[in-house]
Amino acid sequence: MTLTIGERSPRVQIIKKNFRNNSLLNLFVDGGYMSGGAGYVLSREAVRRLIERGLNKQRCRNDSGGDEDLEMGRCLERVNVKPKNSRDEHDRGRFFPFNITYHMSPGHMSRTTDWYPQHTHNNDGDLLNCCSDTAIAFHYVKPIEMYQFEFLLYGLRMHVNRFSNVMQI
Repeated sequence: MTLTIGERSPRVQIIKKNFRNNSLLNLFVDGGYMSGGAGYVLSREAVRRLIERGLNKQRCRNDSGGDEDLEMGRCLERVNVKPKNSRDEHDRGRFFPFNITYHMSPGHMSRTTDWYPQHTHNNDGDLLNCCSDTAIAFHYVKPIEMYQFEFLLYGLRMHVNRFSNVMQI
């Protein structure tokens, strides 16, 4: 997240937007709202506005009803917090509403029955082109998958035999 936010002004309010502006998500909130499953990144100023101008002044819904991401979008709009595009310099997403297997699967963007391809900012690639090298979050990650990712990222040590072109694990 530091790479994502670090390149932006400290006054930027919300960093997360993979959805296109002409999607159904715009019917409820000007400029669209973010699917909340993978989470949000809010600046300190955005959190201040959300609490002080939104929740404390009853300008935002303050109960457990409604769809969380839609209500968050409505509330942030009311307190003048604008969504910013979180895609990287290659236009690849950083927040994903499904698990990594879905987003890496060949042909996932051609599934017309899924809501995601119809509302995303652009067509995500398949396999290794699906996601930013600086991806932040995937939704629907099972607990066992968290352990697998931790092992692959931090536990696995690869060894390259200098006398062979074959990588050994």
